Amino acid sequence: MAALTTQYHFVRLFYEVAFLDGRRRVGMALTADEEDRLSVLISIVGRDPDRMRRRFRRKPMLMPAIVKGPGGVARATVVNMSPGGMLMVTGLDVEVGELVLVKVGRPGSVQHSFPCKAVRVEEHDSESLVALTVTGIPLEVRYSSFQTRELEMPRERVTQPLDRIRNTG
Repeated sequence: MAALTTQYHFVRLFYEVAFLDGRRRVGMALTADEEDRLSVLISIVGRDPDRMRRRFRRKPMLMPAIVKGPGGVARATVVNMSPGGMLMVTGLDVEVGELVLVKVGRPGSVQHSFPCKAVRVEEHDSESLVALTVTGIPLEVRYSSFQTRELEMPRERVTQPLDRIRNTG
């Protein structure tokens, strides 16, 4: 369990680098604090010494994930990961060049969604080994129960739509 928790920390770290780096690559200005944070995170993650192939060093892991692509939705296992890409095993049919969304994270809490493009696919029996590159700005989704969300919402946001419905009838 401790190894899985450590892996989630790496996923969070990779998400943050990919998020800030992605914003910068599409021309969005980063604040000075964000630039400093990105520099520190990149020094932690490490650049790939073989810069011809990858921008960042990959971290080996076995992380459960969900992959969604043109062929549907399936479970996957992320075998290694970096802020710039990942290698996963999945039963979903994925073709080179296809865009997919890979969700990695703790079920029921925080998930990190990485928009990716398949750059290499090796088929083995009923599963495929798929190499992906992150193509856009990833998303972080936080899940909470309905009751918690309702308690956290300001009362006027909850009651105003209900008042409008009652007054139109």
